[in-house]
Amino acid sequence: MAKEIYLIAEAGRPKQVLEKWREDMFAADGRLKAYMEEIGAVGAFRLPFEKPGAFKFPRNEAPEGWTKPTRNGASRPKKSNHDAIAKLEGIEWCNSLTNVVCNEIGLPHSVHGEAESWGRSSHGLSRGTINTFSVCWTAYPGGRLSDVILIAPDAHDAVEKIGLDPESLTWLPEGTSPSLPAGMRAMTEAEVDLMFAQAKVARKVARKALEEEASPSP
Repeated sequence: MAKEIYLIAEAGRPKQVLEKWREDMFAADGRLKAYMEEIGAVGAFRLPFEKPGAFKFPRNEAPEGWTKPTRNGASRPKKSNHDAIAKLEGIEWCNSLTNVVCNEIGLPHSVHGEAESWGRSSHGLSRGTINTFSVCWTAYPGGRLSDVILIAPDAHDAVEKIGLDPESLTWLPEGTSPSLPAGMRAMTEAEVDLMFAQAKVARKVARKALEEEASPSP
């Protein structure tokens, strides 16, 4: 398991690509919300940023044509419920974050190399979570969103921990590299925390100003 690194996309293609992905993800979430309202679901079971396959209904009472809820309330359309299955499969979803990061920004999700103990082999770059990559951002007064921050495994740390010969490496998918593209820079976790804290204070100050403006004068 490699340590996490934080990469802010503040200019150029990384900024353009990740902000477009964020817009697509918001739109997909909107379509999902409409579907959930249609079927009466109050929750969805899914990995971060991915389309769900199971839903939670009020009082754990699934509608006709859905499977009996599991202990945690998850219910899916029965195989015979062709209409619900078709509507769920028909929800247009955003491109996967891994595909965007690898194919459009050029960062790797795996490495192929040689280790003294087992020869040549491929290894996924892991930060100890199911998904290789994640993202975060904050919001400023007025609803403006910050630049997208990509959370990724430290590829060089992963190579060192796996024990691969640095001279034998091939990054995957082919053509990717852990070298940061123009417009993207690394941040420390402390810098990310400070960015979020400052945005929180700014929102609080702006909210207080609005409340004072709206309150009647003595």
